[in-house]
Amino acid sequence: MGICWVMPLLRLEIRNDQFHVTRLEKLAQPPSAREMRKRVQQMVSKRQLTDLLLDLHGWTGFLKAFTRITTGRPVTEADIAEQIRLLACPIAEGCNIGLAGMETNSSGLSADQLAEVKFSYIREETLARATATLVNFQMQQPLAEHWGQGYSSSSDARVYGVPVRALNATYHPRYFASAGRVILAL
Repeated sequence: MGICWVMPLLRLEIRNDQFHVTRLEKLAQPPSAREMRKRVQQMVSKRQLTDLLLDLHGWTGFLKAFTRITTGRPVTEADIAEQIRLLACPIAEGCNIGLAGMETNSSGLSADQLAEVKFSYIREETLARATATLVNFQMQQPLAEHWGQGYSSSSDARVYGVPVRALNATYHPRYFASAGRVILAL
């Protein structure tokens, strides 16, 4: 008698202190499942991230939190191109590709345009207002109550530069190129 685990496509058994792996037979996929997969791929695969974020703005109005540093006014609803440039900046930073990388990976956006938009609209206080708008919207959704009170999250670690040698610091040239060493705090 041994221990048995069934994983997708594999069956792992331990018999007489030895591992035995066997491939499971592929189950026939019903035509309705194939059709559903095809329809979902058609709906999902053609969306750009900026399009999804524009939809999110339509539901929440979070782009209004980003105001121009000179006038204090948000980007206008009619200026979709400016909204896309504004959305491209946090995407570039959030994906760690930078503004030049965003220029390379997208059509119609230049690093200079993105830098101007970032300087004009994105500041600590505007990011805080936009984040608060999104969090408040999310907390109003019926599913949110099943995930607790919203005091914790599942997210990447926070990165802190370390200017001196430390036992728990690791080298990350992407972060803090001058220091080179960082500590990841979860």
